[in-house]
Amino acid sequence: GFTKAMARELASLKITVNCVAPGVIDAPMLAAATPRSAAPGSMDTLAQAVPLGRLGTPEDIAGAVSFLLSEQASYITGATIDVNGGYRMAWAVAVRRLTSGCASARSARKCRAWHRRACDR
Repeated sequence: GFTKAMARELASLKITVNCVAPGVIDAPMLAAATPRSAAPGSMDTLAQAVPLGRLGTPEDIAGAVSFLLSEQASYITGATIDVNGGYRMAWAVAVRRLTSGCASARSARKCRAWHRRACDR
């Protein structure tokens, strides 16, 4: 995508281009995006879906950015660094867990839609 295209374009100028892809980060933006009607303990449930068992912190993201700005990363370009505690690789498992209790739903997509509507009530 975009990161690799920019890295190719700017490599001749000795400019590196990389991307940090954060996961679920415990920050004010997460609290603002969480519906007020969300079930108590929903943050704990979200943290349990992360293989490392916790939400990320702004410091986790800052560490990756700091590394990419350092001399140690001078030969890295066109890379996307996932800083998500393993959440991306566990996404399919998390979706299966969330949809497993939907006996009345005909498809996982309908079940996820039902869960979203239930949280908005």
